[in-house]
Amino acid sequence: MSLYIGLMSGTSCDGIDAALVDISVDGVRLIDALCLPYHTGQSQRLRQLAIAPQLPVDDIADQDRLIAQLSVQAIKHLLVQSGYRPEQIRGLGS
Repeated sequence: MSLYIGLMSGTSCDGIDAALVDISVDGVRLIDALCLPYHTGQSQRLRQLAIAPQLPVDDIADQDRLIAQLSVQAIKHLLVQSGYRPEQIRGLGS
């Protein structure tokens, strides 16, 4: 069994999606998944930054940090939810 976690935030800007998959020679099998919602106001701020004609570096850095922190929380929740341990995960993709 080769376990991987994939993370993404889609165009809906609703939160971080996390999926735990088993990738083997037989193919890819979804084991578990979840969506961890963005904090209040973060979704709106991401949308504002996406359409801004100029992007303030500090705002981008702040949102990047918040997304990274939420990604870590999503991974932790996914592991608890699925019953797997961090050392069983072979890799992460974002």
